[in-house]
Amino acid sequence: MDEGSKRWHEIALSDFGHERAGLAQVRDLLPCQAWSNLTFISNSGHTREVDLLVAAPSGLFLLELKSIGERSAAGTAPGSPRAVGPSTTRSSAPTRRRCPA
Repeated sequence: MDEGSKRWHEIALSDFGHERAGLAQVRDLLPCQAWSNLTFISNSGHTREVDLLVAAPSGLFLLELKSIGERSAAGTAPGSPRAVGPSTTRSSAPTRRRCPA
């Protein structure tokens, strides 16, 4: 989806270049409703930030983007979004399913 889509809601601009680049890559692949850079107050009173909240037919997903310095996964640039850790055992390939408007 393009930056001006009514399905992409940028709540605040990220202070981090790697997050802005990663969110732009995710935005280009995502057909669903999404809200970037949300902040909320936890039950304990602490302020928390979520990089991306995605509403898809299969549920709600929270994404936290991380930079791993200059190391990169095969075929991706440094700072690109990619599966890291235990989630790599599951398929993380993007799909082009349509989400209801």
